[in-house]
Amino acid sequence: MSKHAIRTLLACLVVYVVWGTTYPAIGLMLTPPGGQGLPPFLATGGRLLAAGVSLLLISQLSARGRATTRQLTRRQFSAAATTGFFLCFCTAALVAGAAQRLPSGAVASYLATAPIWATILLSATSRSLPSLRVSIGLALGLTGVVTLSGSAIAPDTTGVLLALAAAGTWAFGSWFTSYSGHIPHHYGVAGGIGQVTSGIGLIAVALARSEHVDLPVPDVSNASLIAFVYLTIVSLTGLTTYSWLLRNRDPLIATSHAFINPLVAACVGAVALSEGLSLQLLLAAAMVGFGAFLTMPMTRRRQRKRTTPRRDAPTLERSS
Repeated sequence: MSKHAIRTLLACLVVYVVWGTTYPAIGLMLTPPGGQGLPPFLATGGRLLAAGVSLLLISQLSARGRATTRQLTRRQFSAAATTGFFLCFCTAALVAGAAQRLPSGAVASYLATAPIWATILLSATSRSLPSLRVSIGLALGLTGVVTLSGSAIAPDTTGVLLALAAAGTWAFGSWFTSYSGHIPHHYGVAGGIGQVTSGIGLIAVALARSEHVDLPVPDVSNASLIAFVYLTIVSLTGLTTYSWLLRNRDPLIATSHAFINPLVAACVGAVALSEGLSLQLLLAAAMVGFGAFLTMPMTRRRQRKRTTPRRDAPTLERSS
């Protein structure tokens, strides 16, 4: 197996399995069973800021990372910050809100509709109607959402809307990452900028909401703190890994994590948080996942039309 194939396999493992565990981890960080959790915006901003600073520091250990930082243009910084705004600031804030209202499996199922929203976005920007297969996928995925929304599993309308909005911002951020030719070549620098700017923004929101005033530090549970550390580590590796897949592999591979994450989240949530694992939840997750799968050929076909590489398009960093 080639080095590139091994790298792809490890990247898929991160976005397939590890990301699935983040949904119950977010619930544990914010609302641990029988304990005091961390404030949503302060905790989310803190972990993104810590991960982003770590990424930037690690990137300076390599000559390419230092060169990328020295040669960073305002346009590249803006592109990296824009990616972070949609993938980190918006999505993380919305997921944090949804995780306080819905079970982990339900949140992950709604987030799994991101490929569906991406397909709608591509249809709008290309001014073309989706194929029959893609239309069936859209209908099946939306049926899964309705099934989940109308059940006792996800009774909170606000939580549902927050999770669906998170899927929309994730879809737009993924589309921007895949098509932008101005994101810095070095993934540590690009990911670090996105997470630092998003973390600072979320902490500013937390301060405006006076979350720091109501933070009972001595009462915060150990489970919540452990989840915070775990999510920081995942933030350190997850976005960089996902960006690498989007920019170096077929988008089908990167976005297919949507099929696996809900099942992982539901199973881990049932074990770690004693959340219900019902047949209806699994059925809704399956419908959303398969619906997203049917929309994938359209996403892949649009990507293949970009046969002429941009002069400033990102390239895979070679390891020394």
